[in-house]
Amino acid sequence: MYCRYFCRLHIISSQKDTIYFLAKTFEDLLSTANPKVFYHAVSIGAHPLRTVFPWIFTAFAGVLPVFQVLQLWDRIIAYNTLELLPTLAAAIYLFRADHVLEAKSANEVHSVFKETVHIQAIPLLQHFLFARSKT
Repeated sequence: MYCRYFCRLHIISSQKDTIYFLAKTFEDLLSTANPKVFYHAVSIGAHPLRTVFPWIFTAFAGVLPVFQVLQLWDRIIAYNTLELLPTLAAAIYLFRADHVLEAKSANEVHSVFKETVHIQAIPLLQHFLFARSKT
């Protein structure tokens, strides 16, 4: 897994599936799907990428329960792309969008995302992908 996919997370380049490309993909997905949440977070000093960058960089290891991480990694292998990482990050961010909009400071936004154990990653990912494909 590391040699084929995750080594790209340590390459600073704009080529597909490298960390810079994935970070930009996350920002594009989030700002397109819900600009209000994106710009609210930026305006209070809690840039969304600061929150999700560690998730993408570690491919959600240590963020989600192990079985969910493995399910995500199975999909990375199946689709042969790391683009699922920023897509899932955007889906999780949008799942907590109401709480982000209520936040008044960067610390409040960061506390919204401290607990990710109860998040069902694959259903969120599917909902995000299929809801976007219908529009």
